[in-house]
Amino acid sequence: NSTSREHFKHFKRDGIHIVYTVRLSLKEAIDNSGIQVPTLEDRSLTVQLDRQQIIELYANTEVFIRKVGLGLPIPNNVLIRGDLIIRCQLRS
Repeated sequence: NSTSREHFKHFKRDGIHIVYTVRLSLKEAIDNSGIQVPTLEDRSLTVQLDRQQIIELYANTEVFIRKVGLGLPIPNNVLIRGDLIIRCQLRS
C-alpha cells in the first residue's frame, strides 16, 4: 500500500542493514533534545548524540550511530536481524 511505500522511502538498504539519514545543525546536536528516527515496525526511536559523537559530527560533518538488531531479518533465520544505522550529517 502507499502508506508503507511512503514510510520505507526514508530508508536505504545495505544488505541486511538499514540506513536512515538525518541532517541536523550543530545547535540541534548540542541542544540534544533527541532525534526521532522511524523504525521498520512503524515506531519511532529517540536517539541522542553523546559528547564524543557531537565532536565527531563537528570534525567530520558526519557520524554514524548503530542500533543492533533493528534492521532486516536474515533470509534463512528471522530471529537474527541486521542493524539500523543512523547517519547524522551536519547541516550548515
